[in-house]
Amino acid sequence: MAQLKRQIDEQASMYQLSSGDVFEIQNALNDYFKMKKIPTRVTVDERWGPSTVNALKQFQKMEKMEVDGIPGPDVYKRMVELGIRGNFIERGLTKLGLF
Repeated sequence: MAQLKRQIDEQASMYQLSSGDVFEIQNALNDYFKMKKIPTRVTVDERWGPSTVNALKQFQKMEKMEVDGIPGPDVYKRMVELGIRGNFIERGLTKLGLF
């Protein structure tokens, strides 16, 4: 279990995600599933764990994107196109010079 937690923490730091960023991703995914009338919900716990990764993969699959569970620029842009906004998404796009 400790190894899994360490792996998840390393993955989150690899993406340079703060707990606030994860909070916003989780809320954005919940907004998306609600908009699509899908009962899937992500627990908003500010932790980059398997359930958040799986929800992101589900989002990517539904939006016909590369399914890798990585919150990259393509995810940010698609969420904005869908009308899902948030500080995390706008910060991510700004960092990439896309917003």
